[in-house]
Amino acid sequence: MSEDPEKWAQHSPAFREMLRGANRPARGEIDRIAIRRTDDGLGIHNPTRRSFTLIVGLSLWLLMWSAGLAFALGEIFGSVPLPAKIFLLIWLAIWLVGGLVTVAVVAWQLAGIERIFVIAGVLATETGVGPFQIRRYYPLSTVSKIRDAATGSEEDLRSTLFGTVAFDVDKRTKYLGVGLDASERDAVIKALQAEMDVLAKDRG
Repeated sequence: MSEDPEKWAQHSPAFREMLRGANRPARGEIDRIAIRRTDDGLGIHNPTRRSFTLIVGLSLWLLMWSAGLAFALGEIFGSVPLPAKIFLLIWLAIWLVGGLVTVAVVAWQLAGIERIFVIAGVLATETGVGPFQIRRYYPLSTVSKIRDAATGSEEDLRSTLFGTVAFDVDKRTKYLGVGLDASERDAVIKALQAEMDVLAKDRG
């Protein structure tokens, strides 16, 4: 086994097998998410919580965004005065950023997935769409205080943006569990705490 937990988690057959298994929610578990315990560790599969109202609304906005983009490009390459072109270029840069953010939100709504693993002495998370994943790895020796992230007005905002489950890594707060409802959040916290307790007993 590799000395580096990150490399081991990325390339280990056990990690890949758990990753494949987490794509198939099992009967009897919470309907939207899957929580699996195997001999290799714990795996949690959390697909995005879709809002079809949001998807339709943003898709319509993207149609208008495309029309605005085509208009701006036509004007820039047309015969408008130089000051107008400079203004349009600045506006276009802002418009492009807004469009890319909207595309990312729609893609997340359609196919976003968060996967959480406790395996090989590491708490690992993968969040993204398709091949575009953000991976984070936290040695279990540095992880503590797994809890509900929503403990006040500020924490409620953070839990909405970053995840409903909070935990400390070397006294810095991190988040996971994007879009979980109360029952899902409690199930994830219970599973993570139970896994941590088992590993602590094994080390003892």
